[in-house]
Amino acid sequence: MTDFSKAASLAFRFAADAKRIGFLAAFYLFFLVLVGALVFFTGLAAASLALGGSLAAAAGSVAGLLAGLLVVTVVFVLAHILVAGALIHNAGALAAGKPVGLRGSLAAAWKKLPSLVGASILVVAICVGFTAFALLASILFLFIPLANILWQLVVFITVIALLLALVFPPYQVMLAGADAVESVASSLKLFARKPLEVIIAFVIALVVVLASAVAGLAALLVAGGIGLTVFFLAKNALATAAAAGLAAVGVAAFLAAICFASLFATSLFASTFHQLRHGPAGPVTKGIKPRPGRKK
Repeated sequence: MTDFSKAASLAFRFAADAKRIGFLAAFYLFFLVLVGALVFFTGLAAASLALGGSLAAAAGSVAGLLAGLLVVTVVFVLAHILVAGALIHNAGALAAGKPVGLRGSLAAAWKKLPSLVGASILVVAICVGFTAFALLASILFLFIPLANILWQLVVFITVIALLLALVFPPYQVMLAGADAVESVASSLKLFARKPLEVIIAFVIALVVVLASAVAGLAALLVAGGIGLTVFFLAKNALATAAAAGLAAVGVAAFLAAICFASLFATSLFASTFHQLRHGPAGPVTKGIKPRPGRKK
């Protein structure tokens, strides 16, 4: 049986690291600012052109905005896959008792990026394919109330099972040397062998994620509320600066809480993954395939 107290303790250590939280927060902030700047300046240009009577040019600006957002979205998805792979590698190294820096983990994830992307595409394809099948099948049961209810129940249970079974492909890639197809197949087999333990890990991660989100949101609301109160009571430059500072503190606290939750879940699943494969006492690196041309 998986030692979840050990996995959770390691996950808290991993997630409470200021460097990791700062790294992940900086990643999200970079893309948030990039999208905000793109929308603001393109929207400003489009509004200026529209007010000047150049509707065609304004439409071109909007089209450019949409194209830019599409490019940023693609880049963000690829970058997010890379960062997620790096954090999985980092969590695995910590669990092995041989921690490495984020730079080393990013280098390892970069080498595995094609497999990580391929695994992500396969996971999305499976989910989309099942969704399409479920929708088509629902039409057949639409006029049979009892059959429709039973089918919706089957779909709900299958969706939950798929979500749980498809948690581990990136862990298979980063920590077990699997390629894209192997990672998905191995993840499904792992869930089939140990469904209860995967469910327990998922519940623990979900509880911590929800608690972190609530705590972050509470900090954001409290800091924002105090800032607004100070601003409306004083209404001077100092009050404005104080309100802005409090708002920034609230946003930082909320972002830190979200990053903590993400890091905790990553480490918890990394520890669970290795314990499922090697047992609670097994070393985290046991069974990992060496890259061709390298010694064990």
